[in-house]
Amino acid sequence: MQIALWLLIFGLTLSVLLASSQIFVGNASTLCKSLNVRPFFMGLIIVAIGTSLPELVISLIAAAQNETSVVAANVFGSNIANILLILGGGALLSKGLNINNLAEKSTLNDQIISLLCVSTLLIIFSYDGSFTRIEGVITLFAYAAYVLTNTNSLKDLFIGNGKKESRQNGLKVLGSGLLVGASSLLAVHSIEQISQTANIAPSLLGASILALGTSIPEIIVTWTALKKGATELAIGTLIGSCIINATLVMGLPTLFGPLAITSDILVLGVPFLLISVLLLAFTAFSGKISTFTGAVFSLIYLSFLGQTFNIL
Repeated sequence: MQIALWLLIFGLTLSVLLASSQIFVGNASTLCKSLNVRPFFMGLIIVAIGTSLPELVISLIAAAQNETSVVAANVFGSNIANILLILGGGALLSKGLNINNLAEKSTLNDQIISLLCVSTLLIIFSYDGSFTRIEGVITLFAYAAYVLTNTNSLKDLFIGNGKKESRQNGLKVLGSGLLVGASSLLAVHSIEQISQTANIAPSLLGASILALGTSIPEIIVTWTALKKGATELAIGTLIGSCIINATLVMGLPTLFGPLAITSDILVLGVPFLLISVLLLAFTAFSGKISTFTGAVFSLIYLSFLGQTFNIL
């Protein structure tokens, strides 16, 4: 009975999340036009932070409650889901993504290199079974450096005509973004309650169900953007979200203390994350993510879920 109630709450919350995400993407696109900001950077910085709020808030709460193993499991699981499930599924739904045609192709390559760097940093720091406070501070500096490299594009947010209109659009983005974040948190809370009622282990929750739950905003925002033809916004959002997860979401919780990296993350999370990022880089540099590639990405993700359940 209790599981049925939480399933109903989860379904209702998911409906709110779907509607608010569609509004969020529309408002973000409008703000891009009014500020003359390139859509790729809008997805990379602003939309990505909005969709990463669930991971960030949950990681801070978990660290404060000394459930530190959940933080790394959520980050690794979310980034793997972002690349393999969301991008792979998006390529399937869109019947392939032709990256060569994007206006921001050279910028995309730079961001993928940034993702490779922070992912490598995350893996190296995690390999001893602990993510220390010093390592967390380093990742926070890495994110600051990453943002500073995009300073010229961020300055464009405050230049140009139509400032009043831009402020109004900005408030709409903020309001709809808060609704996305709030509904995401309730959706994830519903998943947690279902998992706890069914006696699912916390490590399994973090790497699979919780990671999927916190990736719901990325799924809806990215697929909605692709449906509207906003490929740059979609890919920018995914890459930005992965970078934020590997830096802010891992770094900020270390202020409460070191994070535990469990054996299942080392055995499965590390290799699957490495495979995911390398596949993304290879396909993006080649200029196209085909339908077949999308199917391969999705199958690899299913393999990750299957092996996660088997190892725990």
